[in-house]
Amino acid sequence: MNLLEMTAKEWTFFLIMMCLAFLVTLAIPVVRDVVKGIFGLLLMPAFLEALKTLSGYLIWAMKMVISSHWILLKNLFLPRPLIYRTLERDEEGVVRR
Repeated sequence: MNLLEMTAKEWTFFLIMMCLAFLVTLAIPVVRDVVKGIFGLLLMPAFLEALKTLSGYLIWAMKMVISSHWILLKNLFLPRPLIYRTLERDEEGVVRR
């Protein structure tokens, strides 16, 4: 069985069988203690670190999207002389030389 050529029904069957096998093996107390140790010591801290990193990236991405939209709206609604100020005039209209 090639994993790359499996259909959706085969993947569903495969995943259900893996979950059932996992649940059956957890019925044995010794295996349950070993799996609990692996999840508690290795996988949960790694998962939490990945979750923290991902949430930080998502917050950064949302801030960039909001900032970009704010700049776009500002450029759409402000008059041109306020966006592209020339070197000859400042905002009060005074000519500098």
